[in-house]
Amino acid sequence: MSIFATSRKLQRAYPYWWALAYSYGAGEDKLMENIVASVADAEYYWRKNEKEIDFLLVKERKITPIEVKNKEELSKDDLRHLKYFLPKYKIKEGHIIYRGEESKIDSDNYIIKLIPLWKWLLTMEQ
Repeated sequence: MSIFATSRKLQRAYPYWWALAYSYGAGEDKLMENIVASVADAEYYWRKNEKEIDFLLVKERKITPIEVKNKEELSKDDLRHLKYFLPKYKIKEGHIIYRGEESKIDSDNYIIKLIPLWKWLLTMEQ
């Protein structure tokens, strides 16, 4: 089964305008996810067994997995789904958007970029 078929099975719903999520009482975690979904115009996510990637951005046949974490510091557990997904599907780069400092995790097979939400918002193409 392809990652796209898997992502279409259990659809998520995000209001296009993230302010609507806020007005309906979404917590900060869901609000951050909603902002990323809205700005990136995200259409896909991935879920298999107990593993999940928040968003799969597809541009010119290139897939970029994105995890959103409402944290300033990440644990090993926060990285495990990306560390599983990237080598399994032979994808070279994934992103975690969070409230901490910018950095990256290099592996022999992939790179995980840790990007503060504010900086990611500034770099998104309009």
